[in-house]
Amino acid sequence: MRQLIDSLDLDCSVSIETPAPFYEPFLIDTKSAFATSFRNAYHATLGSQPTFAFKRGISDANIYVTEGGIPTIVYGPNGRGVHECNEYVEIDSLVPVAQILADSCINYFQVA
Repeated sequence: MRQLIDSLDLDCSVSIETPAPFYEPFLIDTKSAFATSFRNAYHATLGSQPTFAFKRGISDANIYVTEGGIPTIVYGPNGRGVHECNEYVEIDSLVPVAQILADSCINYFQVA
């Protein structure tokens, strides 16, 4: 941005300010129908209970929950290096994740 402004050869000074983004944190009600639907799908597929936990970082989930009031669970395949060079996903984790997500939706709409 600085190079572009300087290239304009303006007769004034220009300051650039970029406020840091802030996304509200959120909690999910682990007793809600939404969380229960996910928990049941997870258990049916993997034979264990999911762990609901605090995570560092931000995602669109922060916006969905805090601005849209849309309950959200962040869950996906195993892998490493999210949004980094050499990011990868463990292929064997894709089918169970897809099954859990699909069953979560089915469970939720059967209950709702």
